[in-house]
Amino acid sequence: FALGSGEPVRFWMVQGGGLVNMQPEMQDYWARRLAKYGVNLVRLQMGSLFRDYRTGNEQSLEQRLDRVHRLVYALQREGIYVYLGHLWWHTSGTYQLTEENVPGYGDGTQALVGLFYDPAVQEFFNGFVDRLLNTENPYTGRPMSQDPAVAFVEVQNESSLLFWTFRPDNLIPHEQELIERAFADWAAERYGSIEAALESWGPESPPSQFVEASQDRPEEGRLGLYGIGSLTMADWAADQRNPRRARDQLEFMVESTREFYEHMISTWREELGVRNLVTASNWKTADPRNLGVLEHYSYTPSDAICDNIYFDVDYEPRAERFHSIDVGDTFRDFSALKPPAVPAPLMVVHTEDHPYMFTENNWCRPNRYRVEWPFLVSTYASMMGVDGWLFFSLDSQLWQVPMAVWDINVPSILGQFPAAALAYRQGYVQEAPPAVTERINLDELYGFQGVEMYGLSGRDPLWTDRIGELEGAIDREARVDDRLAFFVGRVVRRFTDGAGGLESVDLSEYVDPETVRVQSMTRELEWDFTTGLVTVDTPYVQGATGFLREAGPIELGNVSIRSDNEYGAVMVISLDGRPLAESESILVQTGTEDLPYGFRTEPVNDFRRITDLGGYPLNVRRIDASVTLRPAAGRRAVVLDENGYSTDRPIETETTADGLVITLPEDSLYTLVQ
Repeated sequence: FALGSGEPVRFWMVQGGGLVNMQPEMQDYWARRLAKYGVNLVRLQMGSLFRDYRTGNEQSLEQRLDRVHRLVYALQREGIYVYLGHLWWHTSGTYQLTEENVPGYGDGTQALVGLFYDPAVQEFFNGFVDRLLNTENPYTGRPMSQDPAVAFVEVQNESSLLFWTFRPDNLIPHEQELIERAFADWAAERYGSIEAALESWGPESPPSQFVEASQDRPEEGRLGLYGIGSLTMADWAADQRNPRRARDQLEFMVESTREFYEHMISTWREELGVRNLVTASNWKTADPRNLGVLEHYSYTPSDAICDNIYFDVDYEPRAERFHSIDVGDTFRDFSALKPPAVPAPLMVVHTEDHPYMFTENNWCRPNRYRVEWPFLVSTYASMMGVDGWLFFSLDSQLWQVPMAVWDINVPSILGQFPAAALAYRQGYVQEAPPAVTERINLDELYGFQGVEMYGLSGRDPLWTDRIGELEGAIDREARVDDRLAFFVGRVVRRFTDGAGGLESVDLSEYVDPETVRVQSMTRELEWDFTTGLVTVDTPYVQGATGFLREAGPIELGNVSIRSDNEYGAVMVISLDGRPLAESESILVQTGTEDLPYGFRTEPVNDFRRITDLGGYPLNVRRIDASVTLRPAAGRRAVVLDENGYSTDRPIETETTADGLVITLPEDSLYTLVQ
């Protein structure tokens, strides 16, 4: 992305749903605080406003919109952009339509395909978009559609025809008729008539053989459809579908989705005057090996490819309340840095060199190995060329107590933002050239020939709760040692009319399969999967995260790190834009683990059962580490408080032949070297 001046920009983002409902003074406080921590974009959820619009609650809609306008103003004053998301979310019951909104939806029905295929639904929804974006903001004097501070508007959140929610027996009669007529029209155009399409496909394995609700009704201009599972790469799917018919259905669904986004974006631009960047959706599919690629292809009319993906907790049994952490929940801590965990959020595949962003991500609680998360985003997302990364979700007014599933307002996450955000936004870690480029022929994909390089889906607690083992099923088959190319350089897919295929650099130059160590093509990053350690070594930022004690002394270009903490992160970064060797202002940022005071567990086999949730205040595991900076001449260390201000606290330092040795304070995340 680029600013109006042409200056390139990356977005270090948070989900800020809780900010909308805060009082103006707290909105101002959080705008200042987030800017200070390095955040330059906040994503807001518009679902409540659409509910008010849908139900005709005019007073509530005006009040909510005023709070959004006030927050945009507060954030803008601190240099923070806004992303408007969740305008539509078909997988959520809060988006039910009624007969008063659109004919065919009775007294309140969840619309699964209506936005894609029903002009009446699109017209109703665009009325809301017009109201949202074209109402003048009284605090800025212009509508959000014309406000450069509102950087992005999202068509829909986590909504797709290619996810497990698409099943003919899930659809109400009105929507089933809509999509069956659309498919019949598509088939008639391709084959000359509906009857010719049926004859071409043959009688084998029609959808009605598996789902009674999905009947062919050629006399009514309707054709039945398979549920999405039948369009995956699974062996059982191949055994039950009619391959020619399934291929055509998949092409119809993908092309009509892409045309839908083209139509919506054109309508917003030409009829509603929307000048903001527009994103399509951000959702996973039933199979990343073929459907995931096609989902991203359908987004290409928009201004960015987006994803939502989570690194979830390992529960046994699954927590009863996916949205809460409760006494009795039984879980296992695991780090993305070591197998068998697979760091699914970092399996980034770029599409046609479009900008790429994560619009939701979390290393979910109660896993204690979380301090690696901001470090990995700052370093590997930079190397992989990710243009924006969102930390989900900021919902509390102050520090997050008690523990929450998706919390970020804790020292191990928000407390790690200053150095991590600076490195990411300033590009202190180089973007790598492509390590792997895969040419993709759409005809082959429609014919159920999957790609070799595909992103994983992650496991979202919400969807594990709703669809069980279907969520993240392909991820469970993935192995780190099969996917090391992702940590060497960018992985790129390019659509072509010619033959598909893979082009790769010599990965053996960067990967040691025996020690499972991987270097980036830039030689700035190294991932030791055996120890569970990541290091960054650039002229401007150096450091390590992972199992520091097991790793032993860590030697980098201008920095040495020694730690007796089992697990943690140390990042050393220049604050004045000069290389560390010359910098006159350096931040040493450290992180370990945090827990609410009194949080307790008991062992249950290889897992731990929560016996006490604890409470205020948050406790941080004491830091036991030293950092050596080279050169040492003329440098002194200052302990900073939790807000980044200098203190007069003593700090142990020693000038040696190796450099300035700083014994880091055990109870401060930040040390300044001047």
